[in-house]
Order: sequence, then structure tokens, then C-alpha cells
Amino acid sequence: MKRIAVVSPLLVLAAGCFYLVQQTPEPVLPGEVTLGPCAHFGPGWVIPDSVEPGVSRGAGPSAELGGQLRIGIAKNLDAGLRVSLPPAAMIDLKYLLMRKPFLLAIDPGFAYVPPYPTGMLYDEPDENSECFAGYLTLLAGSEQFFGGPRLMGYFPVGQSTEKFLLGGLMLGASFGRTFRLLPELNLLLHRESDAWDVLLALGIGAQFRLRRISK
Repeated sequence: MKRIAVVSPLLVLAAGCFYLVQQTPEPVLPGEVTLGPCAHFGPGWVIPDSVEPGVSRGAGPSAELGGQLRIGIAKNLDAGLRVSLPPAAMIDLKYLLMRKPFLLAIDPGFAYVPPYPTGMLYDEPDENSECFAGYLTLLAGSEQFFGGPRLMGYFPVGQSTEKFLLGGLMLGASFGRTFRLLPELNLLLHRESDAWDVLLALGIGAQFRLRRISK
């Protein structure tokens, strides 16, 4: 019988709701606010381990729910705040670099994942889940269809888990204006020893455009 080696729980978190892009390249207008929920599903995977014969690497399915807020700060610049369950929080800034021949935006972000509380995943608090993380995304395309490369770095607080980097690609779409639906696909890659882990994350979000903040 083959043995299953489950990868670090932090790697599974990489496909989580707080790391979905859930936005178009176009920044929110100055003073405007958008608010809405988001959800993610990771189908999980099992692959043979190329390093240790007879062992398979993998992770089970995962799901998260969250909410996000974005506010326009200045022309071509907005900021976002996102929280999710299992508990995590993320902030980001997005700047539109150009509009022609296509929209191109850069979106750096920072996240914090606290230790999972007792009873969420285990019978005691999971100290290994605590980490800080940063990411950088380039978004290119139009207001309706867009995508781009992503780079993420994880910096665990606990001593039993090592820091690591992930790279990947996201594809997204936007339907609607005052009320938007934002389906999204993320494909993330992580190399550990001589083996590659492939994470697939499917996401869906909604945005409600609120009135501009009065000047």
C-alpha cells in the first residue's frame, strides 16, 4: 500500500480565499468603495513523490469564505482589505501602469495568518499555521477578461515549518457593473526537494459598488 505524505498546511493555505485576486486591473475610482464576499475551493491532489519511492504527495480538498473591501485612493490607485475563515487578513495596493494597448496593473500585498484556534483543524491550537506572507501580482487584459503571473512568499512564525516561495498564474473575469460577479482560476507551483507541487484554486466573488465618499 502506498503511503501518503501530506504537504505543509501553509502550502494548502496558498490557494485560500485571502490569496485570490478578486479584482480587475482597473482601480476603483477615487473616493469610491466596493464591498462583497468571496469564496474559494481547492480540489486537492495526490501525485507520486519523485524523491521517495512508494510515497505519494498530496493534500485534501479545502474551502474558505471571506469578505473584502476596496477603496479608491487616487487616480489609478486603490487599496483593499480582505478577511477570511479559516482566519486570515490581507491588505494590498493596486496601481494601474497603463491603459493602452491593454490595461496593466501591479498589485503587491501583505497577509497574516494567526494560529488556528482549538477545534478548527485539531484538538489543540495549530501553532504551525501562523505566518506572514507577501505577494506580487501583475494583472493584464481588459475590465471583463484578465490574467497574469503571481509570486508569493511565506514566512512562518513557528520553527517547525520553513519559509518558501510559490509562483503561478491567474485567470479571471468580471460580469456586471454596480453588482459584479468575479470568477477566478489560480494555478500555483511550489518546488520542494526535487518534486513539484501543483495547487489549483477556484474562486468566486461578488462586488457591490457603493456611493463615493463625500469630499
